Amino acid sequence: MRLTILHTNDVHSNFENFSKLVTHINELKDENTIILDASDFSNFKRIELQGTDGQATLDLLEYAGYDAITVGNNETF
Repeated sequence: MRLTILHTNDVHSNFENFSKLVTHINELKDENTIILDASDFSNFKRIELQGTDGQATLDLLEYAGYDAITVGNNETF
């Protein structure tokens, strides 16, 4: 069996191209794929995150199909 790992890191709430990222993930993933973020996916520079106490980040990660993340120094919520 082959395992594919897709990962992101240091996104820093730069979600302008997030829909392109999700499209690419969906093109590449199969039942042997895990999707990871290696920290600093978000920070509170975005009003969407401030207004939702960070819940918008979790919603984005879930929508994109991430399996696990590490918490970095920017995920203070």
